[in-house]
Amino acid sequence: RSPSTQGTAMVLDPEALPLTRAWCLFEVVQTYQLNDTKQGFAGLHFCTSTGTMHDGNASVEVAMQIAHRLASLRLEEAQATNEDDKRIIWGLIEGMPGGFDSINAFLRENVTNALVAMKGAVDNKFAALFLELEEAGGRPQTLGLGKNESGMAPGFLVNDNFREDDPDAGYDEDSGLDCCEIELKQRFRI
Repeated sequence: RSPSTQGTAMVLDPEALPLTRAWCLFEVVQTYQLNDTKQGFAGLHFCTSTGTMHDGNASVEVAMQIAHRLASLRLEEAQATNEDDKRIIWGLIEGMPGGFDSINAFLRENVTNALVAMKGAVDNKFAALFLELEEAGGRPQTLGLGKNESGMAPGFLVNDNFREDDPDAGYDEDSGLDCCEIELKQRFRI
């Protein structure tokens, strides 16, 4: 392990095939350990053929495919050409606190963080497009404001008041709008 290592870039296809191989799993373990011990370590970043997920530059479709795959991937099912390699890597993981459960959780936490970055980037791009259209003299007639059939607001902008445990947090009873909708109405004067 090089002392100059600043982070890990993992190149993934939509099926996350590298994570089905034991040696790639070993790299995830090294990243997991550095993440806990090395100050300033940038962690695990997912790179795709369309860009990096943590920077919000990857294709949304590819990012969603990778996330869907990682939601069900069990790293303990990874394969190795050399069974001795697999035995050594498995021994390393099983000797860690939490074993495979910790490594699986670490991977899912990282893909969740990447999706949050992707969502923020997409939301910002849409907000910039709405503003560009407005400045060009157009007014979006509808932005899909209001609650959908499930009672959730569409949320084009990231909302710090939204809490998963309380979907009505940030909801204004008087206007019937949530704070995302209020912010959009104020910003675009609709």
